[in-house]
Amino acid sequence: MTESQALLREYAEKGSEEAFRELVGRYVDMVFSTALRRLAGDATKSFLNSRRRFEPGRIHSHGPRVESVKRLLEKSHGSGASRRKSSRG
Repeated sequence: MTESQALLREYAEKGSEEAFRELVGRYVDMVFSTALRRLAGDATKSFLNSRRRFEPGRIHSHGPRVESVKRLLEKSHGSGASRRKSSRG
């Protein structure tokens, strides 16, 4: 049994604060850096997935509906350019 295993057993069985402090002191940097890398990886994946959903030329599930609404609005209200011309007189 390694010294770390003995400390872990002492903490688990007896609730030794001293054993816990020693374990934290030994492994806090490793645990923190591992957690940070994991969070950074998750954030990167999330960002890249969100960017991929909106790539130009990519077919989106909501794309046809958006285009239909835009056409409907242009028919009923005219395009922005024709509205500007008519408002100027």
